[in-house]
Formats: sequence, C-alpha cells, structure tokens
Amino acid sequence: MEETIKQMRFHKYLALIASMLPIVRLTLRMVGDSVIPQQNSLISAFGETSNEDDVVSKIPSIMKTKHFNGFYEAFIFRELDKARDCIGQYFSLQNLTKFGGESFYHRTFYFGLVSFWIGRETNDKEWIARGAKSRVSIEKLAVVASTWNFQNKAYLLKAEEQFCARNFYDAGKLYHDAILSSKKHKFVNEEALANE
Repeated sequence: MEETIKQMRFHKYLALIASMLPIVRLTLRMVGDSVIPQQNSLISAFGETSNEDDVVSKIPSIMKTKHFNGFYEAFIFRELDKARDCIGQYFSLQNLTKFGGESFYHRTFYFGLVSFWIGRETNDKEWIARGAKSRVSIEKLAVVASTWNFQNKAYLLKAEEQFCARNFYDAGKLYHDAILSSKKHKFVNEEALANE
C-alpha cells in the first residue's frame, strides 16, 4: 500500500513538473537567457526527490511531450539535426501510448512545418510526404472542426508543400492567404511564421 501511495504522489506531482521544465527552458532561451537551468532533482509536494530524466523516462506521454518540445525548439532555432533526432524519438514512442497530448493538432501542425523544412533542406521526399500527411490532417480539421482555428494552418502547410515542389508562385499566394487568415482570426504567432 505504501508503494502505491508513493507512486500516486510521484505521478501526480513530479510528472507535471517534469513535463513543464522543457517549456520553461525554451521560454528562457527565446527571451535570450544564456544560462538555462537544468533540473537534476525534483522535489515533490511531499518532499520526495527524484531525477528529472527518471521521471520522464517512466511515462511515455511525458517522453513524447519532451520530444515534441525538442523538435519545436529545434524548428524555432533552425537546428536541423536536433529536429530530426527529436522527431525520431517522438515517433519511436507511438506504440507505447495513444496519448496525443493536450492539443494533438498543435503537434500535427508543427510536425508538418518541421517535416517540410527538413525535406527542403535535405531534398528528402519522405520528409515532404510526412509534411503532406500533416497538411491533410489539418485541412480535415479546417472543414469538420473549425475554419477559424485551422484555415491559416492549412494555408501555411499548403504553401510549404508548394515551396518544396518549387511552385513558388502558388506558394507565394498561399503564404499570403495564410497571413490574411492568421490576421483575421488573430493568430499572431502563426501570422509571423507565414511572414518568414
């Protein structure tokens, strides 16, 4: 019984802390903090201490979140090899959990952007096909779920796909559509992405 209670405490508190630390580190990096703290030990609300990597390695959904944050950060800072590694690790966990995360579409959208970027940089058709698969998923959401939330994302993924295909005129029109849709629906961060 004591071990069960300990595991419940572990999963309830330390897992949350461990899943948030990569976001804190990314935020600090984005604002230019040169010293990004590493957390070697986590202390729960009950005073128990655990290693961050141990917490993450025991919960597949948190490992997936860690790797998503890794490829997102690599995309933001244009670290191609890190993006490719993190995506590989992310998808190696696919069979361990069906957990899509708090917003699987967010992951699908960024996975598509990163895939098109890697495909374009490496001239690898497999990555471009992965990006196209993400585009199809987001387009479906734009139709069946919410035009407001997904139209700009679908335009941006279409633009990236056209850019990879070297259809620069069509890509330019789609980037413009993505910018207008992002502005109309108040997705400022995605408006900025479309302007890049």
